[in-house]
Amino acid sequence: MVHFNYNHLTRSKKLEEFITDSLEELMGEDSHISTVYCFLSRTFDNRDKLISTLKMQIRLKSNDSVVIEQSGTNFKNAFKTIKPELAFMFNEQQRQIVASA
Repeated sequence: MVHFNYNHLTRSKKLEEFITDSLEELMGEDSHISTVYCFLSRTFDNRDKLISTLKMQIRLKSNDSVVIEQSGTNFKNAFKTIKPELAFMFNEQQRQIVASA
């Protein structure tokens, strides 16, 4: 299950669908992930350039959680930047290989 929290932003159904579909594709049916919380915010840097920040809290079925944060020119770019890391985290086989090493 994926939850979204917008900080002073208008809700974007397209963005929610993009992130949710991508996460479902990565997680699979027997994932050890129980819930993903996505926090979206926008700020300006010191040059008045708009920065989009995507912060994800990933809660495991064991009740442990991991937080990943990425900024970019927009939310899709921020998500695409952290997608390889998420793919590694969500892949059960990869975790077992690392644990046995």
